[in-house]
Amino acid sequence: MSAPIRLEREAPAARQAGGAGAIGLFLTMLGGVITLALRSDALRPPRNAWLFDIVGGGFLLVGLVMLILGIKMALSTRLPETIVEVDRRSVRAGQPFHITVRQPGPIRLKSLRVNLVAEQLTRRDVWRNGEGRTHTDRRLIHQNNVLDVRNITILPGEEVARHAEATVPVDVTLADIEGEK
Repeated sequence: MSAPIRLEREAPAARQAGGAGAIGLFLTMLGGVITLALRSDALRPPRNAWLFDIVGGGFLLVGLVMLILGIKMALSTRLPETIVEVDRRSVRAGQPFHITVRQPGPIRLKSLRVNLVAEQLTRRDVWRNGEGRTHTDRRLIHQNNVLDVRNITILPGEEVARHAEATVPVDVTLADIEGEK
């Protein structure tokens, strides 16, 4: 058997946290400007000022939630990262493969889950203004839980490893997910 293949994140956690925080900050500021601009003496509020309050308040609320989540995600980057390894890179339908999940400590987890997600990737060339690029559409076609570990505490210097075997279903079709068309 070959050496395990470590799966990498699609985007680093710090970049995701920074993106969420930046978008949250922008929406918070936009909502604040909309709400405060109508409250200033320089502008006479229009007859439907309540509509601007709702829109500004909506931006402010969504922005604050995203900003808080961005801060929470940034703080979570200090935790040890979960390592996921598989025994082969590409898997065909009906073919089993092995998954290893390693979680270094120190950390206390309520749940450590691994889900098998099957996607259909459709690549197509798009030409605009004489320039070509490849566009990829992703469509979820199957998802199921492969590993579920509950209430685990890992001490500093320790590592917990769990192994599971998964099989990509043979009989999953797009109609199962999207309904009849």
